[in-house]
Amino acid sequence: MLTRGYAFARAIEAGFPNHLRLSIHKSTGEQKITMCLLNTKTGFTTPWHCSVALMADGQWLSAPMGEFKKDPKLEVVEEKGRPMYFREKKA
Repeated sequence: MLTRGYAFARAIEAGFPNHLRLSIHKSTGEQKITMCLLNTKTGFTTPWHCSVALMADGQWLSAPMGEFKKDPKLEVVEEKGRPMYFREKKA
């Protein structure tokens, strides 16, 4: 029995045999190549499964929100009364 994911991969391969398939999800590299869209130090993250933090040196990092909440060096930045991202506090 074919799974939907396997069937989709086969359809893409058949329809586009000379193309490279990229993914933002972890992959074995067998049928697609994984690309990380966000700089992270906490492992693999996707834009909709993490938060971002602006560090003092201007670098943006991504991590699960809980990781940033536990870090006393970070604060939440709000825009129009809504939380938008974390920022490293000024020393």
